[in-house]
Amino acid sequence: AFAENAAPNTIVVTINRSGNTTIASTLDLILNPGATNPATVGADYGAGPIPVSFAAGETTKTVTITLVDDAIPELDETIALSLGNFDNGGIVGTQSTAVFTITNDDPVPVYDFSAATYTFAENAAPNTITVTINRTGNTNIASSLNLILDPGATNPATAGADFTAGPIPVNFAIGETSQTITITLVDDAIPELDETIALSLAGFDNGGIVGTQGTAIFTITNDDPVPVYDFSAATYT
Repeated sequence: AFAENAAPNTIVVTINRSGNTTIASTLDLILNPGATNPATVGADYGAGPIPVSFAAGETTKTVTITLVDDAIPELDETIALSLGNFDNGGIVGTQSTAVFTITNDDPVPVYDFSAATYTFAENAAPNTITVTINRTGNTNIASSLNLILDPGATNPATAGADFTAGPIPVNFAIGETSQTITITLVDDAIPELDETIALSLAGFDNGGIVGTQGTAIFTITNDDPVPVYDFSAATYT
């Protein structure tokens, strides 16, 4: 692994040669985007292939790969390394591939709900609820995410019948640290239990992540009168 902006902005890999080392031979170091969080040719690292030449008697070569530094917060990215284009009948051994990880060194935006729980009476005016999302970490860039609304685990509210379905895009401008988001409720005259909406955060750009308060529960309290039943007396004979 290598930190993206470490100086100098190059990485090195070592290729060992065994078998017939008494002759000069060549091959190519092949660079491709990795399978997990692939790095991008040109944007993250210099394109290959890189020719590698062994002189007669040489058994080890150190090869330099140039990285492209940027100030974009992003996930750790990978480069898939392989060997090819051998002359003199060369072949790969047991370690014919490798993965190089470029670790992100730019601070990323971190998002949290302002509270773990929110409560709202169903027919309170206006018929909307608000939640606050705070941003810490890297606040010097514009960034975005989605507020996800799902039925809660306990007495789940129903999308469409109780609240307007999401997701709701949330955009932070440069320097902004807080956004208040409006969710529209659907009022009805049906007596029912208090219902819950499960709130979460997803769809981050610029490497954004959730902090310690990445989820919240919104409770819609019932405000419709319900039938009340009593016996007419405490005792009967």
